[in-house]
Amino acid sequence: MATFEFNGKHFYIDGRLKRQLDDKVITDLEKRDKDAVFIVEGKERSGKSKFADILAAYIASKTGTEYNLSNVCMSPLEFRNKIMSAKKKQTVIYDEAHRGMASSRALSEINNILKDL
Repeated sequence: MATFEFNGKHFYIDGRLKRQLDDKVITDLEKRDKDAVFIVEGKERSGKSKFADILAAYIASKTGTEYNLSNVCMSPLEFRNKIMSAKKKQTVIYDEAHRGMASSRALSEINNILKDL
């Protein structure tokens, strides 16, 4: 287990996950100008949102970017707009994405929005 500080608060993160983020993701963001996408999947009420929040806070702490609740989106259109206006290395979370992507009609709409990114 490892800890990190972000916005004056201390957080815990799995040591192995921290090493993998440092070795691959942070390096890609900082030195290779790449993007990173994470999909967090699990049962209802299993802590997916909190896990994504800690991942985003850790990445923001390492890259020196801003992260707060305004970086969390609840709809496909909001997610697209936030991604398109995000600064380099900024973290954005699409929370409860399943609700926005559950129907076949929504899937087509989501696919079109995400293809435009």
